Amino acid sequence: MPVKRVGHRKSRKGCLRCKARHVKCDEQRPCGDCVRHDVPCSLVTSDDSRPSSGSGDVLNDNTTFATAGSPVVDRRESHRNVLSRSPLSEVSSGLVPASFVEESAGVIKRPEWMQSLRLLHHYCSSAYSVLAREPETADLWRLVVPQIACSHECLMHGLLALSALHYAHAHPDQRREYAIISSAYQDLALQHFSPCLHTINEENCVAFFLLATFIVVLALATIANPQDEDKVITAKDVASMFSLMPGLQTILDFKPMERWRREGPLGVLLQQFEEPPRISPNSMFQRRMEKLSVLALINDRSACLIAIESLSSTYAITTNNEPLLSARWVWAWPNTLPQLFIDMIGNSHPLALVILAHYAALTRAFEHQSWLSQGWSTSVLHVVEHDLDPSWRDWIMWPKKCVENGHISDDMDEDTPFVAVAEPGGSEN
Repeated sequence: MPVKRVGHRKSRKGCLRCKARHVKCDEQRPCGDCVRHDVPCSLVTSDDSRPSSGSGDVLNDNTTFATAGSPVVDRRESHRNVLSRSPLSEVSSGLVPASFVEESAGVIKRPEWMQSLRLLHHYCSSAYSVLAREPETADLWRLVVPQIACSHECLMHGLLALSALHYAHAHPDQRREYAIISSAYQDLALQHFSPCLHTINEENCVAFFLLATFIVVLALATIANPQDEDKVITAKDVASMFSLMPGLQTILDFKPMERWRREGPLGVLLQQFEEPPRISPNSMFQRRMEKLSVLALINDRSACLIAIESLSSTYAITTNNEPLLSARWVWAWPNTLPQLFIDMIGNSHPLALVILAHYAALTRAFEHQSWLSQGWSTSVLHVVEHDLDPSWRDWIMWPKKCVENGHISDDMDEDTPFVAVAEPGGSEN
């Protein structure tokens, strides 16, 4: 005689984790299964007044969920598939910030939209100030930019990425967590940035200019202050940052500068975008630029000649101009570089690295204006020293001394002789 199977009462109001795992929930608050696995239970974290069925909070095989201000977790995939993926792969792919992941349980938590609101509030109350270098631009970055971001998701991702990075800087005890969150939002912002440069129009040009600004600033901070202590900055990282700069110019070229100043909210930001007067003193820096030009001619490197000429002009702008105006042009130098020269940096070409070392010497005096850039010149000089062939080392002794002393001074004599170095084979650009 067959044994009669003992039935059990079907759980109708079980927690979301038990439903996803297709196991019986004891419906305690928290349920026994969640307590045993030491994970949050939705019966405690969810609203007690939530209907037991027919609600959007009840997850089934076709459910997708997202929240305002947070990335979409599952784009029309089954909830079961989401649970089967590695949480760390979700973080690295940029689909979900790290705080949405319960690593110990291997499941995706309900999106913490409160965290996104916290970051938005932190931006409006504090983080915006790192971009508002001039008092007249404070309202733009604090009030207008968040308002625009509410209509452009990719811009909101960039804003939250900067806010999370600033939060990590301001709260060292939570640095690692918020650095990972910043990286996740950066990935989301970058996914939209490059493809959309070809779709700029009157409706989105302001948003994309602001997004490009966020991305460049974040790249600058990544080189100056790597949040990952194990991260080793390379020449390719510097080249990648420089490659982002032309994106700003591409957006600005969409319409005449006069229209940018006259129309829309960026007028206050772009009103001083015209090149200030230049003075070309007979300084040590300029004399070194002349000798670097000779070195570029010997090696037949026209891209390096362009970079040297631009760096010489940038230095001339810093003479007798007010610091904030000079800083804007110093940090914009990469925007003047031909892509070939940027590629040479990425490939650790010796002459390109020597020029980069002199640029680091020039930026050193302007790092104090923001924690985002503090340490940039030192970090870049370490890259140059690591990659540069020993036969070229004499060429970076002077810029290295400038970085160590914190400024460029004509009182700093050259203590190493100039030696003309020719590249093997003398390959052309």
